[in-house]
Amino acid sequence: MAVTPQAPPGGPDAEALFKEARRLRRRRWLTAAGILLAAAAAAAGCLVLGDNGNPPVPRIKPAATARVPRGQSPVVDAKALRGHGNLAFVSQGRLWVLDGPAQALRQVRHGHGAADPQFSPDGRWLAFAARSRIWVAKSDGAAPRPVPGSRAGLSLSWSPRGDLLTSAGVGIIEVTSRGAVHLVTRQGSYGAWSPDASRVAFITTRHKVTLLEEIPARGGRPVVWHRSPFHPAIPARHVPAVPNLVTLAAVLPDNQGLLYWFDPGSADAADGQALYLIKAPGQHPIRVGGTLTGAGYVAVSRTGEFAIVNGLNRYAWQGKTLELCSPVSGSCTPVRAPRGELTLDPAWSPDGHVLAFVEAPASPAAGFPQPVVARWYATHTLWILRTPGTAVHEMPGSNGATAPVWSASGASLVYAAGDALWLVPALAGRPVRIATPLFPPSSWPTYYGEIGWAQQFAWSAAR
Repeated sequence: MAVTPQAPPGGPDAEALFKEARRLRRRRWLTAAGILLAAAAAAAGCLVLGDNGNPPVPRIKPAATARVPRGQSPVVDAKALRGHGNLAFVSQGRLWVLDGPAQALRQVRHGHGAADPQFSPDGRWLAFAARSRIWVAKSDGAAPRPVPGSRAGLSLSWSPRGDLLTSAGVGIIEVTSRGAVHLVTRQGSYGAWSPDASRVAFITTRHKVTLLEEIPARGGRPVVWHRSPFHPAIPARHVPAVPNLVTLAAVLPDNQGLLYWFDPGSADAADGQALYLIKAPGQHPIRVGGTLTGAGYVAVSRTGEFAIVNGLNRYAWQGKTLELCSPVSGSCTPVRAPRGELTLDPAWSPDGHVLAFVEAPASPAAGFPQPVVARWYATHTLWILRTPGTAVHEMPGSNGATAPVWSASGASLVYAAGDALWLVPALAGRPVRIATPLFPPSSWPTYYGEIGWAQQFAWSAAR
């Protein structure tokens, strides 16, 4: 059972961010994070790169349509991104797009305090949350427009058909060929697409019962997969009854089931929740493990095999083991890493046959000052597992890697390391630094060592 958290070492701002993110998607950082960071950025200015064995990356003149305050533009290497699509990233609270084909950097209007940028599958549009709303811009960051009636929240996700889903009161947003945007329907919370985009699963609460439901993407009668009545919180004086904490994790492909988190007794679930697989409506759920909640702890392949970071511990550097799980049996097997301590951040290649993940040493550290956090993230390395049953190998030059993201072809990767974004142009090649900083360099926002790197960037690449 999860433990009600004490005030975190990161301070009240970190706790507020954590609680709100857990409430919306159990992912870690909200639009509010960008606002706080932007305030810090005014004093911090732009990071000047030191000599770490790589040549300094050049400053690229921002596109003429963007008015960038002097000294606040990020440092980028547009030449390195050429041929690898567009990169959207939040730098010190402001949203930018590095246009690979044009080799130009654009600051996105209305992107102050932005979070969770996401490119559409066809590469035409960029969605992001800012100023308590959802915005959609062209892929180069031009012409952003708000979605009428939308509410910003974490976990924006595009369907293969080009519709957009937001978890803040699950809203399906249609984007027309001309870029017009409007809400099609709104249902429950914590939504997720089926891989073929025909259905949306979500959580609702009616008559003191929490329901796990699924509905056709264009509307229709919901199908109830699972019901859970309200349950008292952890027994304690003056603690009222609360609904069960149920959060949708993923919809498996080929109608193989749903993954969801459940915790009957904690209002915050800081130490994670039990993860369940339910294979069909009304069937008995199978407990597959216990994880922290969020996309960084569960990854589903196109075949239905899924990876989880098993371990109920709020400290980022303690008790985390990557496991591969079968959608048929619900059983899981740990990934065998050569130096094996912590294994984190699973990311499947688009074809579902290669798994990228991060290895890092465990740490006994109990405090979270910037030097401690930065030193631990610097120990991360990126590893590749070619399934099934093959040995893992380390990606050369990937020191500090976290939050890996694949290109659409599976031929290249982008990851965060050292408050920067790095491109691996080919799996046998060396990483190249392409943009920095993401956060104020002396003040990474942390909650028990966790940092929302994945919510700071999105990548649209066909190769």
